[in-house]
Amino acid sequence: MTSKTSFYSYMKNDAHHRIWVPALSCVVFFFVIIAVAMASQNLRNAMQGEAYRMQQAMDFAESIFSKEDIFLTFIAAVGATICGLEGFSYLFSRKKTDYFHSLPMKREHLFFLRWLNGLLFYLVPYILCMVICTILLGSSGLTTHMYYQNLWTGFLYNLVIFLLIYHTAILAVMLTGQILVAIAGFGILLSYTVIVNYLVPVYMQSFYSTYDTQNMTTLGFLRYLSPLNVWTDLAANGRFVSWLAAVLLMAAMFAASFILYRIRPSEVAGNSITFPVSRPVIRILLVIPFSLYVALAFHEMAEWASAFWSIFGLAIFALLIHALIEIIYDFDIRSALHHWPQLAGCFVVGLAFLGFFLTDPLHLDSRLPPINNVSAVYLDLPLDNSIPYFHRSDLLSQTPLESYNEFSMTSYRLEHTALTGDNLQLAYNLIRNAQKISENDNGSRNLYQANLNVAFRKKNGSLEYRNFDLWLPANKSDLMEVYNTRELRENHFQIVSLPSDIYRSMAVRDAAENTFNRDFSEAEISEFIDIYKRELLEQTAEDAIAYPSIGQLELTTKSDLELQAYQIYSSFTDTLAWLKDHTIDLTAWTRQMTPASITIDREQNESYYENGYYEDGAYYEPEMNEAMADEYNDEDHVLDGKYPAVKDTAAAETTATDEKGPFFPVTITDPQRIRSLLPHLYNRNLYEFNDILNEKGKMQYIVNVSFEDADTASLYNVEFVCDGDFDMDAWLAEGENADDKQ
Repeated sequence: MTSKTSFYSYMKNDAHHRIWVPALSCVVFFFVIIAVAMASQNLRNAMQGEAYRMQQAMDFAESIFSKEDIFLTFIAAVGATICGLEGFSYLFSRKKTDYFHSLPMKREHLFFLRWLNGLLFYLVPYILCMVICTILLGSSGLTTHMYYQNLWTGFLYNLVIFLLIYHTAILAVMLTGQILVAIAGFGILLSYTVIVNYLVPVYMQSFYSTYDTQNMTTLGFLRYLSPLNVWTDLAANGRFVSWLAAVLLMAAMFAASFILYRIRPSEVAGNSITFPVSRPVIRILLVIPFSLYVALAFHEMAEWASAFWSIFGLAIFALLIHALIEIIYDFDIRSALHHWPQLAGCFVVGLAFLGFFLTDPLHLDSRLPPINNVSAVYLDLPLDNSIPYFHRSDLLSQTPLESYNEFSMTSYRLEHTALTGDNLQLAYNLIRNAQKISENDNGSRNLYQANLNVAFRKKNGSLEYRNFDLWLPANKSDLMEVYNTRELRENHFQIVSLPSDIYRSMAVRDAAENTFNRDFSEAEISEFIDIYKRELLEQTAEDAIAYPSIGQLELTTKSDLELQAYQIYSSFTDTLAWLKDHTIDLTAWTRQMTPASITIDREQNESYYENGYYEDGAYYEPEMNEAMADEYNDEDHVLDGKYPAVKDTAAAETTATDEKGPFFPVTITDPQRIRSLLPHLYNRNLYEFNDILNEKGKMQYIVNVSFEDADTASLYNVEFVCDGDFDMDAWLAEGENADDKQ
């Protein structure tokens, strides 16, 4: 039995023999203290300066020992690796192993002694560093409540990271008998589940086109068996489940290391692997995934016969990896082909895995989850993509935020824009009809391709992320039907799901890019938002096409977040009436502003074919637009996207015509003629906000308008469009006739 006195004596003696480890730890944290001491002087000066410099100093001080300090986390990870590998390195030498195991101390006590010393080598200098730095910063008045909160949160986080890596390194030592093998084993233990977890998604990304592999996890909770995964989750969100997983994984690795240490034979020191029973397990678990990754690399690099080359890569590297492991096991090159039946088994398993993805026998790439097993479908439609999204808690804050994270558009929509119940069938119709077009290889037939991200929430609670190609205008009616559902629009537009009283200011911009700022009260803003939300919910895609946007709404919340790019359509009669009653008229620019000039040109992206269309699942070929074909083939006209016809470019005012109409571009400076055209123009950015819904054939002219800035008298240009409902040729001809009469 070991007394407390002798235990502490052994600890002291052990620390003396391992003095370089605590010495290195002290040196590293000493440099941290020096850095903080140097910074504290600058921070002290900043505290006596302007308010923003004081705030910057406070923010910097609060971040020094926070969880986000990467340098301290790096120290914890590297220190844990050194302490773990060095603390039990005597197990690699038979002489040292015999010496330590001959001490009058139980193995359990020896294990705990070495473990505790390794922990203290990191912990004591870290705590002293925090105390000294806190005294230095406190003398400058920088130790706020937030500083202490970040200090202890960061300390706990770095301690958890240290213990995760520390126990991983100790477990690697217990399983091996050579330092180089232990280092390799340490790396594998850190990352093996990460490697396996990404194997299926990487294959799906290469062989399948509809699976969203960025959000895919194949191991579920088993991925928390990897210290690297747990570390990543703690750094990213710090959820309770991540902390719990870290504690459980630390305890499991500590217990496994302790048990292995007790049963580890002393004579295995110097062997590559300490427990022979683990040899085939390690061999199989390494050969299969690594050879599959190599097979995938061969498949991606091959320009022809990719299936053959992937199988070839699988076979060759399964053999090489197997041989390398056998050589490491026995330190003998002659053992490279030992246990060939296991090699053959690994190759067969790998070939079956590879063949499954090469042939897709279950048609997983095109198969959708059965609708009866799905409770909701979350859709990221390719519409309204300029709208920003934020975390709800940030938007509802009643005070300005010092920092915030904007929500990714796709992430937000795949969490909130759900269709349920009877609306599920609408989502399935949209996806299935798009798949039919792709299967028929009609994508190249004058159709526009758009991306649809989808998340299927199954009734068992799991999520399946997919992405599909939409083909427009073929899928236009299905897309519009989904877009018109109230259930989707309530969350697709985040403004609708928010209270109307969270805003402190608003501004409106018209088509001529004039911004209207008024000092509205919060009650007035809330009243306006209620009206706008109601009309936005009631709007349909058909309304958006028939009545294009004529302005944009910009809102600022009380938390200083800005919601922009919300369109104000000409069909929003109550919204426009409220604005007009409050001195904002979004159509006034057409009457009150006189541009210096306008330049009219043909739409550069128009097609010389009418759009093909689908009816009852059948595709009908497009027909040639004969009038445009004649104009295109005329020797005196070039009207494609690269070479717009410009027969006379010298004159600023050009309205020359021939029997086929005017030459383009046309520049006009007559104020009266310009003013008569303005009511027929739409701001191009607003008109094309949801461009995939527009009929391309209707938009024939681009009008570049030069306005004079009222404050600086300088000119600025705004691009407008004039759709096919307006007869531009007739308007130009009227202007030319008026000039001839004069």
